[in-house]
Amino acid sequence: MAGGSRATEGNGRFAETASVTQRKAGRMTIRIITFDISDGPNADRVFDALKYAFNPDIVILVEFTVRRRDSRSSGPLSWQKVTAQVVDVGYESGRPGAFAIKVNIPGFDTSEGLYDANTRKGWLELVPSTRVNLSARR
Repeated sequence: MAGGSRATEGNGRFAETASVTQRKAGRMTIRIITFDISDGPNADRVFDALKYAFNPDIVILVEFTVRRRDSRSSGPLSWQKVTAQVVDVGYESGRPGAFAIKVNIPGFDTSEGLYDANTRKGWLELVPSTRVNLSARR
């Protein structure tokens, strides 16, 4: 990844070069990576994806165009597309089209943020996966 300006790797996973903050959760420190959304699905697509989120026969994914929050670079290479599965939606501020959203993105335990389907803008906070593959220890 040249210059750290790419938000995703070739396999569609987020790179570790994103804006990173840390929060204390009890005795643990949690790394949180924040991305801004510049484009994404309309409200109908968000709810269709949520409606089938737990149906094993139908998978509806959504695509967001994201950039790490502290990116100093601009232009087409600084914005990248990421595909996600919507697993929870809540209305934000009572304004139609504005959602508190949770999505599943491979490689992350938690992926949530705010998204406005009218403006197609928002942000996602991601917590990288901390799962340990116990079978690899044998």
